[in-house]
Amino acid sequence: MNAAATLDRSAEHAEALALFAQGNYADAAILWQQLAEAGAIAAYWHLGLALLLQEQEAEAQMVWMTPLLEADEPQAERWTIELSQVLSDEANRQATAENLDAAWLIRQHLRQLNAIDLPNLLVLLLLDLRRDPDAIDSELLDQMTALLPDAEGISPDLLLMVVRQLAELESNEASILACIEAIALHIPPESIVEILLTKAKSVFLRAKSQLAADLGKICVRLLPDNLDVLMAVIPMLQRVDGSEELWLSIRLGERCLAELPTLVDRVFAAQHLLTSLMTASSQHQRAIEVYDLYKLLLGEIAQSSAADADELGLLIRLLTCGLFCFYFEDKPRENRSLRNAIAALSQSCVGSYCDRTYVHLPRPKSKRLKIGYLSESLRQHSVGWLCRWLFKHHLNFDRVEVHLYSSRESSDPLQQTFKAEFGDRFHLLQGNVAAIADQIHQDEIDILVEMDSLTSFTDCGVAALKPAPVQLHWLGYDAAGFPTTDYFIADPYVLPDNAQDYYAEQIWRMPHTYIAVDGFEVSVPSLRRDQLDIPSEAIVYFSSQVA
Repeated sequence: MNAAATLDRSAEHAEALALFAQGNYADAAILWQQLAEAGAIAAYWHLGLALLLQEQEAEAQMVWMTPLLEADEPQAERWTIELSQVLSDEANRQATAENLDAAWLIRQHLRQLNAIDLPNLLVLLLLDLRRDPDAIDSELLDQMTALLPDAEGISPDLLLMVVRQLAELESNEASILACIEAIALHIPPESIVEILLTKAKSVFLRAKSQLAADLGKICVRLLPDNLDVLMAVIPMLQRVDGSEELWLSIRLGERCLAELPTLVDRVFAAQHLLTSLMTASSQHQRAIEVYDLYKLLLGEIAQSSAADADELGLLIRLLTCGLFCFYFEDKPRENRSLRNAIAALSQSCVGSYCDRTYVHLPRPKSKRLKIGYLSESLRQHSVGWLCRWLFKHHLNFDRVEVHLYSSRESSDPLQQTFKAEFGDRFHLLQGNVAAIADQIHQDEIDILVEMDSLTSFTDCGVAALKPAPVQLHWLGYDAAGFPTTDYFIADPYVLPDNAQDYYAEQIWRMPHTYIAVDGFEVSVPSLRRDQLDIPSEAIVYFSSQVA
């Protein structure tokens, strides 16, 4: 009979356990001390635990080691297993009671007893993250990573829980990423990719491009033949300032273009590939070849009927397709007609896809005019800077109520300024097209100004749903071509006189310029020309380009 079984039959042990459960560690320790002196070896395990929870770590370790050091090898191995089980059970009990520090301390001693007990290390890491996510133990991560390749029988649920918690750290520290990949050896890759890709998309929307790319690369390594995963990762790679990610995005784009089966999928693959090729400095000829195919595919889509669109899986996926036509060719009549046809086709599917139809009631004349501005660029971005002074004037104009709708979060000073200035009329609604449109409609916006156009998939989706009775495009990359958009703001210079012939929207031309800027800033607050003794009539030249 082992030492633990002998102890379990003792009335004194039962009494000590009851005292221990009540938190009376001192009295429980007295009873276990007596049992240990009487020869009950397993009493040492509980006595040491009672001392540990009284902050007597050195004494606890000495109590545990006393019988172990005197035992022969088989006995010491058996007793170490018994001690580990006692500590593990109590660690679980303390964690359940939310006594995280006590649970963590006990598991640290388990780690000293058995440094290769991987389940204990995994649970210890989870406790670490619950106690203080900012103080993660890199040594513990490295220890786990080294053990994982040879590990067997680890709970998949426990491993997935660790992956989720590591992903929530939103850190691309090398030890964290290496640990995630090591865990991937033991569970279906689809499970990990689902977690990592969801997190990557989330941080990508918040401009954490390197982290998104790092998580995306793990997904590609885990599921190298899943073309949907490759397509999702390509845009993340494109945003990183590094040649490794750029060339990987080109390789993945070429593969998707060659292997994706449907017409719509190939259009998206071509669009992703064009973005990468245009960023690379030596791929001009290949970019032209891909563009020719891209336009050919768009032409096939434009000739599809609404019924065909469902079969092709178009829905809202084509909302921004066609933007590259305006980069590569100065053929506005031809390319605007192509874009208008695609916009009408995709817009016809959006309402069904999002299950939304908005009814716009006549506006009472006495009601204050509500104007909403929608953009994912209400941050340190050219759109954000260009609209800033218009918003300033709106704040000082009491005849209208202005709401800002940001489909992208940023911690930069400009977005924080917008939040401070507009208060509860600054709405941060990321990613979800229907949720943004619902908010705009609930706010009873009379005029919605969409400011990104073809550069924002989300904003185009909102505009296609028409949550406001009057909608217009301003500032963004050309007009989107939706039948739901009423106007496109331009001026006498940016569009030729006959542009209305091929624009779906009614063109509103400002008398001088469509850009309403009262000075230009590079930060908040700005340095003004009068502070530098630059005359008010002087022309200041500035040029900025991404190579």
